[in-house]
Amino acid sequence: MMHRKCYKLDGSVRAMQKAAQISVFILLGAIVLIGATVFFLAQEQKDAPKEQIADDGSFTGRIEGIERFVSSCLESTSYEALELVGASGGFYPLIDGAAFGDETIAYHFLDGKNMSSSLGEFERSIALAVEDNIDFCIKDFRDFPGILVQAEEAHAGVSIGEGISIALDYPITAISGNERSESSQFQANIAFRTKQMYGMGLLIVEELMKDPHDICLNCILDSANEANLTVEMEPLSKTDVLFTITEQGSDERISRSILRFAISDSIQTGAVK
Repeated sequence: MMHRKCYKLDGSVRAMQKAAQISVFILLGAIVLIGATVFFLAQEQKDAPKEQIADDGSFTGRIEGIERFVSSCLESTSYEALELVGASGGFYPLIDGAAFGDETIAYHFLDGKNMSSSLGEFERSIALAVEDNIDFCIKDFRDFPGILVQAEEAHAGVSIGEGISIALDYPITAISGNERSESSQFQANIAFRTKQMYGMGLLIVEELMKDPHDICLNCILDSANEANLTVEMEPLSKTDVLFTITEQGSDERISRSILRFAISDSIQTGAVK
């Protein structure tokens, strides 16, 4: 069994005491889309729409039920996409990075360079993860027998602000006998503080860019506390360190709000001030 030592910045800063000969290298890995597929299938039962899609039996009532169902699927898939993209460092799909068990985590600092994703790249990664995986929840509308539902390709747009706004353009046509209805626009709003976590990640990388061998962890701690965030560090190898940023809070959904990334060739003994 692998035992990992975790350093948590929770009010007292602990220096990571390991002496290592520094060598810069890239650990190549791959997250095949099948890996993301397995992730979303594993979440399916937990995050599937819980409410019964009730209607009054009329065509209009059944259409409203379908629209509620799609909106619920968008919300649950958005939570899963945010967790998946945040946990891998803000990129989807991710092909290169640091090895973390069976996972691959993006480098945000490597060979003295800032490798962080831009906020726009983060948004596009979330949108792509939603597009790739919402069908695992929709399941060809098989929960609506007796009505033909035809769906076109889904296109998502994501905006990261105080929360996360996900707009889905998903044209669907429902047909029953001589009756027909079309819908296309769906919206989900997730109260994750992803923008604040992203900013905290940038602060950490900025500290490394100043001097990768002399970073101010107290500065990081103070900023994290002010933003109600938790920052943890964990050694991955002799040269790699994993940073994990999460929101403070006990809500089950909020506990899935995460940003993880790796840095390489930057933390040494005595490097904390």
